[in-house]
Amino acid sequence: YLLHYPDVRIADVDPLWHFIRIGWKEGRNPSPFFDTTYYLESNPDVKQAGINPVIHYLEFGEKEGRRPHSYNGDINFQGIKTQNHKSVCKLQRVISKIGRFFFLKIPKKYQVRWISWLYQNFGFIFKGFTHYENWQKNYKNSLFQIQRKSFLLNLDDVQPASTVKGRIAIHIHIYYLDVVREFASLLKNMPFPYDLFISSHSKEIIDMCEYLYKNLPNLGKINLKQVENRGRNFAPLFCAFEEQLIHYDYIAHLHSKKSLYNKGATQGWREYLSDTLLGNEQQIRKIFRLLQNDEPFGIVYPQNYHLLPYWANTWLANEALGRFWGSRLGIDNLPRGYFDYPAGSMFWAKVDALEPLFKAGITLDDFPEEAGQTDGTLAHALERLLVLCSLKQGLLPAIIKDKSQPSWSSWRLEQYINRPYESIIGLFNAPNIKLIAFDIFDTLIIRPLINPETIKEIVAQKYGNGVGNQYRQLRMLAEYQARKEKGKDVTLEEIYKKLGKISNFSTEILTSLKLEEESIEYSFAKPHPAGIALYHQALKTGKPVVLISDMFLSRDIVEKCLHKAGVYNWHSIYLSSEIGLRKDSGDLYNYVLNQCGLNANEMLMVGDNERSDVQIPCDMGANFIHVMRSVELARGLPRLGHIVNNVEQFQGEEKINNEIPLALVLNKNLASLSLRDFDFESIVSPEPYYLGYSIIGPLLLGFVNWLSEKAEKDNIDHFYFLAREGRLIKSVYDHWSKVRMGKLGSDYLVLSRRAASVSAITSIEDIFDIAKVEFYPDTIENFLYIRYGLKLSSDIWERLSTELDWYPDKIITIREGNIENLSPLLNTLAEIIISRSIIEKKGILNYLSKLGIQKWSNPAVVDIGYSGSMQKYLNKLLDQKIHGYYLMTSERAQEVSKIYNVILRGCYYEGIKKSSNSPILYRYSFELEKLLSFNEPQIQFYEKSEDGSVIPNYRELSKEELESARIQQSIHEGVLDFVKDASSIRVDLKERFRPSTKIACWLTEEFLNHTSQKERHILSNIVIDDYYCGRKLVH
Repeated sequence: YLLHYPDVRIADVDPLWHFIRIGWKEGRNPSPFFDTTYYLESNPDVKQAGINPVIHYLEFGEKEGRRPHSYNGDINFQGIKTQNHKSVCKLQRVISKIGRFFFLKIPKKYQVRWISWLYQNFGFIFKGFTHYENWQKNYKNSLFQIQRKSFLLNLDDVQPASTVKGRIAIHIHIYYLDVVREFASLLKNMPFPYDLFISSHSKEIIDMCEYLYKNLPNLGKINLKQVENRGRNFAPLFCAFEEQLIHYDYIAHLHSKKSLYNKGATQGWREYLSDTLLGNEQQIRKIFRLLQNDEPFGIVYPQNYHLLPYWANTWLANEALGRFWGSRLGIDNLPRGYFDYPAGSMFWAKVDALEPLFKAGITLDDFPEEAGQTDGTLAHALERLLVLCSLKQGLLPAIIKDKSQPSWSSWRLEQYINRPYESIIGLFNAPNIKLIAFDIFDTLIIRPLINPETIKEIVAQKYGNGVGNQYRQLRMLAEYQARKEKGKDVTLEEIYKKLGKISNFSTEILTSLKLEEESIEYSFAKPHPAGIALYHQALKTGKPVVLISDMFLSRDIVEKCLHKAGVYNWHSIYLSSEIGLRKDSGDLYNYVLNQCGLNANEMLMVGDNERSDVQIPCDMGANFIHVMRSVELARGLPRLGHIVNNVEQFQGEEKINNEIPLALVLNKNLASLSLRDFDFESIVSPEPYYLGYSIIGPLLLGFVNWLSEKAEKDNIDHFYFLAREGRLIKSVYDHWSKVRMGKLGSDYLVLSRRAASVSAITSIEDIFDIAKVEFYPDTIENFLYIRYGLKLSSDIWERLSTELDWYPDKIITIREGNIENLSPLLNTLAEIIISRSIIEKKGILNYLSKLGIQKWSNPAVVDIGYSGSMQKYLNKLLDQKIHGYYLMTSERAQEVSKIYNVILRGCYYEGIKKSSNSPILYRYSFELEKLLSFNEPQIQFYEKSEDGSVIPNYRELSKEELESARIQQSIHEGVLDFVKDASSIRVDLKERFRPSTKIACWLTEEFLNHTSQKERHILSNIVIDDYYCGRKLVH
């Protein structure tokens, strides 16, 4: 739009705003694919109504079959049309026509899935197609292949269903007589025919339901059954009615929940759940739209009730039962921390989604007898398996947003994030608190891992396949058996004794393994910012501060870890391995309270574990402060949760290489108590430093590690990092090289495309090649200076305007290499341009000679990317092989590699073809350059003085660029701090830690593809120049 309408560009008006408000009325086209005049003339009803034609087409016209332009066929074809038909063989043309035919026959809702399936299974057919090649690159590395598990939905955005295909059942389990009428009122809202199933332990309730419910509107059959008071609401669902319910298509499950045990803490919970699911006809119709979508949801339920504590969205006391039944149901990869489930056990579902549970053979005897249990029963475990079961069936959950108490988090994480710091530390000074207890690991000590069990994988990696594999298989088994045989908690020494008995390890190997495990535990022990801050506040009270931990490490190792983290002056340490009792059973707490002669309400517990540090103290009547693990907070964030969940699926070396960088990022951003300004829409703290640490740091560290490994294999002997992005990349490389064997020497090469391209001119073709690079609308006078360094005299301009109709302020635009109108001018000026090139060539060769580039047999340039043009010019200028390594490369880079027979590699992506589905990293390359760029003056050209010295000529930095430097400096500081933190881990682990490019790519692409308002603000305040392409200064 800006290219075609320079008046809009000059006015510096947002193009979308201009078109919607003004442009369409003036007959302007928003793109080549929509003809405004044609659409209005072809559709007089739209014209008469005065509706913006594009908005009409998007909302109604496309569905009604109206054409957006006069061309035959769909010129866009969903981005699948190949870029260059001349390069496509005859067979591919046939395939393209057949594919187009079938693609257009398929309903739009299935088109993307159909193409993905075709590409995955028959990719060899589509080699050479731009869309396929880019899809393949995205599929291997892109964030789009990670399922984004953000299931919160606003029912206001859902259209109500008019009909339902299939049979509906509603099951209600009623324990309390006083809610019978409440459910009768709700059931009157049901707009579709259904059968009703009622269960209760009470005959009185059954009789009352039969009387009140039999004449409900739309009710078909009513099934009432008196059941034993056992298994709460789930035993009737899966034991009493399972044979009937499995033959329905949809099911609602509700019950007369009161949760009397918590003394009114969750009052209103039942009403909230039941009203959301059955509260009015329109709401029910919308729920059925979700269940009948083109890609239907398997289970629909309300967002957590606002009074329910966020930490309920974990296993709590139900993990053992959950894992047992999860395994029995065939559910793989059960969650470790927080996860989605319908807390309160009320929902609508497709019966297919819950089929494994209906067919699991659950019996009444599987449930414990009723004794007022508040957690830890099969009913509580089944509640947590509902969504996991639906996911196993390939059906996602839909969580209905609470409009009365809105929250961005389905788990209500704002309860944790919004805690005032003053109120947290105020708990220490409460007069009833006589003892302050701290957990140790993940509370006072934080480790750069997503899962502490990864330490065992790190140990195994050191010992190779033989010992390492046996250690992997037997280490946890040894711990389990040692604890079972002893009947209480065990020490690491006892675990290794058992490991010696069940393995064929020699005494030396056992000793070595144990020492290595202790060494990693110690080296990974870092101070937890939030925990340490709380610890110092606790000490200030003068009250006794004790440390309590379920831990197998010896007291000696634990104390060394604490001292390393800066923790001193505790009153006592209670370790489960020494005492034989554990926190997660409550026994260790009772032991400590007895030792101190205190009641539970006189103790304040500070810890991370939702079961042992929160729920158990809470149930005992003790007070607690929860310090949430960074990984669990991240799991609940819309832009990080899917990344965490996928990193957890890695195994072996890949697990280590991805976990460590991600853990560093999460700990840096989320291990704090000061989260009240937290922005959940941003991937990390929206400040330049944190973007540097969390996004660019991992990206560049993954790159330089890849660079070092590839260069060693390619026998490169020296690196030249290209200005200006290369300055930061070189800093990262230099830091990382200090902790990595086999460092290659490097220099910073101050060149620009402008300086190198003009110096390398030897023919008119070279002049044309320089001109073909994209150029935004600007004057021809500026174009000639920017590209060739020409400042033409008034006499020359007068001749050019007379002979060729070219005058200084004539506007020029270069798109897709089209310079047909410019060629005569360049032919006329060729002699002047070549003369200029000769002068500049002497200067640049002198600069390169002083830098010593020609003394190396296999030097390589390093840069962000993309087509290898600088590498091409250097090869041409020096008549020597100059290789190249880049963050990513475009398809044009392959030509440079072939012409000069040089190495040209891309780290994150190679040979990208420009199209609508190019990898995110490539599509947002300009934003990436902003974050990498170093605001130093750009070199225009070099001159050689009479005395043989080199004279560099720079473009002067503007005030705006200088003001951006502060932001960029902060970003770079964050980058280098990340590298330093990662380097310290590399020192401890050596070759066992090779920073992953995968996690780096995922983080960067998530940042670029879904930037928040605050992130966009940072990017807009970074100003970099793009004079070469005619854009001058770009915000």
